[in-house]
Amino acid sequence: MSVRINRECRPTVNAKQPVKIISLALVVLQTALSAAVVLSVREPSGHILGVAAACLGVAVGYWAISEIGGRRVSVMPQVRSDAELVTTGPYRWIRHPMYAALLLLVGGLACSPPAMWKCIAWCMLLFVLTIKAEIEERELVRRFPAYIEYSKRTKRILPYLF
Repeated sequence: MSVRINRECRPTVNAKQPVKIISLALVVLQTALSAAVVLSVREPSGHILGVAAACLGVAVGYWAISEIGGRRVSVMPQVRSDAELVTTGPYRWIRHPMYAALLLLVGGLACSPPAMWKCIAWCMLLFVLTIKAEIEERELVRRFPAYIEYSKRTKRILPYLF
């Protein structure tokens, strides 16, 4: 949190700083949860549905990044200054396809071998990504007036469900 002294010698706080700290904490949690599951994989080839989900996650992630442009991708939920509202490709159906891709990848790898702690980690990851999406969407609404209408016709992370 940054503190500055104004002309009247009263400290002022940068209102965006707490959101950035929360965002950074969410990114750290996202990375830790994903890494824990990914690094626990033993023999992914033995769980064909898990492998299929993980491969689908990689494909959706690549598709989403190619639609947005690789240089515009950021793990932080804050909207970049050069951001554009993208509504093509996977964004036609869901507003956060990169989050969906990560959930598919981690969920697929959680099956290799399956364990209760991996299911819990995946649920926690879903929770973290939902909070990140909420932060990002607040900024997108302020930045792009068309985002409100776009959000009415698309789902947040899972097509036709959520």
